[in-house]
Amino acid sequence: MAPEVDDPAIASWFRDHHRSLVQLAFFHTGSLEVAEDVVSDVFAKALRSAADVRDPGAYLRRAVVNGANSVHRRRRLVRRRPAPLPENVSLGACETFDVLMDLPVDQRTVVVLHYWEGLSIDEIAELLQRPRGTVASWQHRALVALREVIER
Repeated sequence: MAPEVDDPAIASWFRDHHRSLVQLAFFHTGSLEVAEDVVSDVFAKALRSAADVRDPGAYLRRAVVNGANSVHRRRRLVRRRPAPLPENVSLGACETFDVLMDLPVDQRTVVVLHYWEGLSIDEIAELLQRPRGTVASWQHRALVALREVIER
């Protein structure tokens, strides 16, 4: 449901982007509740700066990634490594998600933005304000780590 706001642009942004942003935040944080909080915070802040935003989709995605990164910094997550998989067992959705959540935040962000959001490496670099080479390196490292777990 769109928020009760006077600005039709914000209500339109909410309708057009809410679901995909919650999904993005979920894959970044690993929690639907936290994802919804991050997106709510992003929209609350967007209310204050709506007039200054040229590209709502990019602005909202970047704000969600930044919000999710803040969650990780505040949590100071204690990482637990899953036990190795037995031979000849393929990963299901839950296991794949667990492996994704074990990636460092920057690598996970790139994987989610590339494979879930469909952004190119150049678009991700622009969104994260990082050099293209850095983003490509994060993606490569993430895929190596994911491949190692999948091949076990």
